[in-house]
Amino acid sequence: MSCLLHNCFNETAETVSSNLQPPIDLCDNMDMRKQIMDLLLEKNSLEAIELTEQLSLGLLGEEHFHLLCLRFLELVCAPKCSPEALEFARTTLAPFGNVPKYVEKIQVKSESLFLFSK
Repeated sequence: MSCLLHNCFNETAETVSSNLQPPIDLCDNMDMRKQIMDLLLEKNSLEAIELTEQLSLGLLGEEHFHLLCLRFLELVCAPKCSPEALEFARTTLAPFGNVPKYVEKIQVKSESLFLFSK
């Protein structure tokens, strides 16, 4: 069931859950999860971040961090890298630098970005 929900196959999950005893209540926001997935596939991380924040009411963890990193990479790799990328890193990603589990991830992502840019 969790695999179906994770991959946004909500109709199939509803069908399966209706045959279970007792029936399982499914997440009401499956359409929003599917929309987030579609936005990411379309490389529109900004809207995906906004929808994710609405969906989880700010109780995000590592997934939120990865979405923010994706947005930063989009800003840096844009044809014309703007000061917006630096400002985004300073205001949005900097607080993650105070959390030990994210420090190493930030370092790895920074190194990867540096190697990719050469």
